[in-house]
Amino acid sequence: MSIRTDAAPSALSPFTLTVQAAGAREVVAEFVMVGMDMGLNRYRLQPTGAGRFSARVTLPVCVSGRRDWVLWVSVDGRRQGFAFQTR
Repeated sequence: MSIRTDAAPSALSPFTLTVQAAGAREVVAEFVMVGMDMGLNRYRLQPTGAGRFSARVTLPVCVSGRRDWVLWVSVDGRRQGFAFQTR
């Protein structure tokens, strides 16, 4: 699996998330902030061909100023987390 964005993730700035997962049937991405309820930020990525899935996503602003996120990617039910920070 590989994950790409078309821009550096930043709150309230839409960006395209692309996941390459050969042979996958379904890809779901969920953005969470550990210990902070940021609402439901779950996206079902759409297949774009050649094992690629993508969606246009937007992260909310955290009122406390935090910028640390975890992206959970589920490929056909197998879930993996990736920690990152926004600008």
